[in-house]
This record gives sequence, structure tokens and C-alpha cells, in this order.
Amino acid sequence: MSSWISDGVTSIERSLVGTAIVNGWPAVASVATKAHEFYDLRLQACWSAICALADRSEPVDVVTVERELEKQGKRDAVGNLLFDLVTVPLTTVPGWNAAEIRQAWLSRETRKACGTIAAIADMDGEELLAKAHRDLQILGGEVPRKSAAIHELVLERMGELEQICADK
Repeated sequence: MSSWISDGVTSIERSLVGTAIVNGWPAVASVATKAHEFYDLRLQACWSAICALADRSEPVDVVTVERELEKQGKRDAVGNLLFDLVTVPLTTVPGWNAAEIRQAWLSRETRKACGTIAAIADMDGEELLAKAHRDLQILGGEVPRKSAAIHELVLERMGELEQICADK
């Protein structure tokens, strides 16, 4: 991911985590963002701590998050970031932030999966297509409507090529 994109994602992540720390869990409770979707590992650890506190119905603030990070053994990895988060611009649209974080994560994971698939040289086309389908389906993203048509065209063309091979 290019630097300006990762910087943009990180600022969105900072805003969401900062909002939770400053305004408490109810301010972000409606979002379904998972910790593993965060690009910045320190923010990932903070979000994980925030979610753990929320799951136990404990208050979410800078002190309780710091204690939870300590309990999880991640306090040193986060460093002073936690206290910096109380000064970030807060979000008024946490759902948008969560959607952007998820989209960035899906983009990163799709690129990784495609890179791994592209590096496989010992599979025939059908095996490779099946692996690609499995690897990408695990991500759980929705296929955009316009991409579904492309998917149909690829499958149709694969059928045509199989028929050509069978005829020869």
C-alpha cells in the first residue's frame, strides 16, 4: 500500500480509536470493525483492548484502555500513542470510518492473496482458479455488481476454452 494511502487509513483509524477513548464505547458501539482490520498494529492493539473492555461492559477511557493493554501484554508496544489519541480529531461518523478501515483491509488482503496465487507455478488452470476462489472467498467481502458480470464472462470464457481443448 502506498504511503499516502496508509497514512490516510491510519488517520481514520486514529480518529475512530480516539473517539472511543474520549467519548466512550457508546460513541462507536454501532461499528463492526474488527481489530485485525487495522493497518497500524498499535491501533490494532488499542482497538482490541477497547473491544475487550466493551465486551465486559467496563468503561472505555484512556486509563482503562491502558490497564487492558497492560493486562494483554501490549502496553509497551503501543507506547505513548494512547495518550496522543486524546488529541486527534474525533469522528462524528464512526460507521464511515469503520467502512473505510474495512475497505483498506480488504484491499490489502486481496493483494496478498493474489500475490500468493500468482506465485504458484505448479497448478493447472482449474486448480489455480479453485484456489483463487477459496482464498478470496475467505475474506468475506461482497463482489461489486459490475465485477460479478466480469466474473460471469471469465467463467464463460473458461468454458469455451475447455470446449476448444476437448475438440482438439
